[in-house]
Amino acid sequence: MTSTNILYIGIDLSLGSNHVVALDGEGRKLASFSVGNDLPGATLLVERMLELAKSYQAEKVMVGMEATSLFWWHLHQFLSSHKKLNEELDVSVYTLNPKLIKKFRDLHSDLDKTDPIDAMVIADRLRFGKLPISHLIDEQYEPLKRLTRFRYHLIKSLRTEKNYFLVHLFLKYSSWQKVSPFRSAFGVTASELISEYDPEELAQTSLEELAKKMADISGNRVVDPNKTAQLVAKVIKTSYALEPKFKEPVDVILSNSYDTIHFFEKKIKVLDEVVEKEFNRFPNPLLSIPGIGMVFAAGITAELGSVSRFTGQSAIGKYAGLAWRKSQSADFEAEETPRKPGNQYLRYYLVQAANSLHVHNETYKQYYERKVGEVPRHAHKRALVLTARKLARLCFAMLRDGRYYNSEQERRKPDIPNSTGIE
Repeated sequence: MTSTNILYIGIDLSLGSNHVVALDGEGRKLASFSVGNDLPGATLLVERMLELAKSYQAEKVMVGMEATSLFWWHLHQFLSSHKKLNEELDVSVYTLNPKLIKKFRDLHSDLDKTDPIDAMVIADRLRFGKLPISHLIDEQYEPLKRLTRFRYHLIKSLRTEKNYFLVHLFLKYSSWQKVSPFRSAFGVTASELISEYDPEELAQTSLEELAKKMADISGNRVVDPNKTAQLVAKVIKTSYALEPKFKEPVDVILSNSYDTIHFFEKKIKVLDEVVEKEFNRFPNPLLSIPGIGMVFAAGITAELGSVSRFTGQSAIGKYAGLAWRKSQSADFEAEETPRKPGNQYLRYYLVQAANSLHVHNETYKQYYERKVGEVPRHAHKRALVLTARKLARLCFAMLRDGRYYNSEQERRKPDIPNSTGIE
């Protein structure tokens, strides 16, 4: 089959409608039309695809769309599972990273920004080839993936809210994070002290009374109330004084922000129970790796799905965007290198798992420490990426073979090359 027998169809997705452009193997436009982003629109699209394939004697159809929000979900599933379409044609459906399309579009700087042109660029990117592994809808893993991705969303929201809290904490107690009277500013005792008490009031409180107050708030869980009271007194003494007109607004923000943080933490805890229940449907060897808990194993499993779709372990590293690439020209070699695009969810769970492994798994701890010692700058970040890449290699082999963790086999494996961390 030559390239002229292939029909390349690009679809620009939106909430209400989808614009479709079809190209032949030479890049000639064969059709341009819009259909609704609903069931009747998808049915009409299939009819037009069959007509176009018959008219231009195409035996293979490649369909591409951007993975924008979840607008692609129903159409991808509809086209991939349509009985008549797949019986009459060899159909491949790709969901492409919008960043990939944007970079390809940059090669055509003279093009306008319209829906038909966007669809044409997607079709042309299909024609160009060298396509990455597409996002696939695997009904076996999809429920778990929805849950673990929602957890990722909650974690990001929690992190954002904590940063927001800390910004306003600086307004009330500018020295709090510098002195660190508590291990965390988000604990029950610290948060109540921050949001409920006025600095001037605490400044007038003796160390003994302050220590007793913290013991009462914490239910006597503060390890050393007297030492903590001294640190709190230092915070009050060394912090800037906040103007009276800002006190009430800042207190309201801190109190409500803490409630939001507590809300997210509670929801994540409840969600973890649901994730565990769903994950228990899978006989999964990743839980045998020392240092990887249920949440990380579930996230990695959900994103990888059936590993048979990957050509090898290096494909998983590329799919996750895990690499510390060289950036060199003449005698200059940069230590700050751009991160490759990839599946952000898989990358998150692999990196978080690697962060746990370098503490709780002796083999991975030794590997991480070797990588830390190789460069003077960004040592931790680089070592963590390479450790995550090593973990990706392990996960692929374990899921492919259905085998459990063997520390001796891992210890004997060669290191990942320093240049890219993926090949």
